[in-house]
Amino acid sequence: MNFKTTIALFLLLAAVGGYFYFVEYGNTTGYEAHQQQRDTDTSTAVGELVFTDEALTAEAIDRIELTRGGRSIKAEKSGDDWFQTDPVRFRLDSYTPDSVARQFAGLRYVQRIEPGNPDAASDTPSAAQMGLDKPRAIVTVGEGDKSWTLKLGRLAVDGHGYAQVEGEDTAYVVEPALFGTLLDQQTDDWRSK
Repeated sequence: MNFKTTIALFLLLAAVGGYFYFVEYGNTTGYEAHQQQRDTDTSTAVGELVFTDEALTAEAIDRIELTRGGRSIKAEKSGDDWFQTDPVRFRLDSYTPDSVARQFAGLRYVQRIEPGNPDAASDTPSAAQMGLDKPRAIVTVGEGDKSWTLKLGRLAVDGHGYAQVEGEDTAYVVEPALFGTLLDQQTDDWRSK
């Protein structure tokens, strides 16, 4: 390489370095923008909490039982780690059970529905129309001797889902994140690789 080429490459390198230092330095990355959006979304959550019991916190949940498609699995927390305990014992990747606990404890509804009578002419959907007579999944979380059970029905047209607390007549139109975690993933994917 001759002297002029070396100087030209050096100036080009200085220009690119200057661009990144003066223009890109301090800009928010895509990951940082996503984190900020997520933090903003949780601080301005829409709707009311389904479970208003102060004892129900994501950190306190120490067991999860999921029944769907005729199969059940049970998971228990030991320290910071989660283990599938039934039908077989297997170490789980803690991300998904922790996510289920967060989504369950923080589940919000945008509408409460008293299921209508399927024989009456009513705009209110029946339990069967919401998929709650034969739920797609039943999830129970617990802490110590306390437990909370939720039936998950079908998804509504707008993407929200129908849910019902075990033992209550009221149905809720809830955010869809819990549905995605519990219905779209295979429970085998929860296992630690």
